[in-house]
Amino acid sequence: MNRVLLCGSLLALWACSSPEPAAPPAQPTAAPPPEPPAPTTRAVTARPAAADSVVLVRLADGITLHWNNRRSGFVDDKLLRAAKANFPANQHRLVALILDTTATAAVACAGSRDSHSLATGDVAFLLVLRVKRLPWYEVYGIQWDSFDYDCPYAEGMLSYVAANRATVWQKTANYLASTARATRPANQPAR
Repeated sequence: MNRVLLCGSLLALWACSSPEPAAPPAQPTAAPPPEPPAPTTRAVTARPAAADSVVLVRLADGITLHWNNRRSGFVDDKLLRAAKANFPANQHRLVALILDTTATAAVACAGSRDSHSLATGDVAFLLVLRVKRLPWYEVYGIQWDSFDYDCPYAEGMLSYVAANRATVWQKTANYLASTARATRPANQPAR
């Protein structure tokens, strides 16, 4: 017996959710040929699968962090706490890493229109922002204040860093040097 279901009206809604009568068992047939296996290599810029949610990002010797691709941020663990604690000693190295374009497995804002596969320099820049809370307009002359719903970073910020690495590196280094001079005690020499 054939049934016609009209899904959409409230009166027929119960009919849409009711199970269809079972079909008669199918006659055995020959199995279709198997599909060829998908290539196992993945491009460096490919977005990680959901199983790769937390990845290890090595910025430099002694600076390794866990990055959560789903949350687009650092995992708050002993590696992040060590990077924060050692920031004063590693500050110049981290700022210099902003120039590094080596690809990582980290992804920011996956699923949003501002999705980015992060380079080592991007992760270093985000770590500097996490530790120092730089005033964007004062440092870069840009007020990044528009945020996408699915992304914790301002729209265009990561694209700006990728397109202007040397400028971002120079302005970040200049700002951190100027704040260090302003906060250094009179009897402490400059580095």
